[in-house]
Amino acid sequence: MTRLTLVRHGHAEPESDAGDFARKLDARGLSEARQCGERLHALHYRPGSILASPAKRTQRTALELLTALELPESSLQLEPRLYLADRRSLREIVATTDASIHHLLIVGHNPGLSDFAAELCDEPIEALVTGAFCSLQFDATAWREVVHATAQQWHQESPSARRT
Repeated sequence: MTRLTLVRHGHAEPESDAGDFARKLDARGLSEARQCGERLHALHYRPGSILASPAKRTQRTALELLTALELPESSLQLEPRLYLADRRSLREIVATTDASIHHLLIVGHNPGLSDFAAELCDEPIEALVTGAFCSLQFDATAWREVVHATAQQWHQESPSARRT
């Protein structure tokens, strides 16, 4: 079995003169990132590797996930192609994942993440809001097969659902 978990970064501060790439998590986003990590930990969704967009908000989200999942920083790799990646780019990135990784977690941006998750599910899913995740499990063992497969099982949560 192979698992792919897609996490949308936490809520970010408004864009400033520094540009979109430099946007940091605001207080709500930091809380969302921490809650997401705690929930992934509670579900025992412990990835072998985390890929994150190098944007400030995704980096900070990924660091919060590392802490909550009790993973070493070496588990995190910043992947420049993930910045505002569309589903085709995400498919290409996932397809080249090392076979030794059985659970890959990606921290990225919409609309690409939501489009990619919807493509891999056999039924409609909600768009990923900030701090949300969708974890998909596949029978396929090779990542190049996963990106063309339909998830056998999937689990999606958003911050608002975790508050109730």
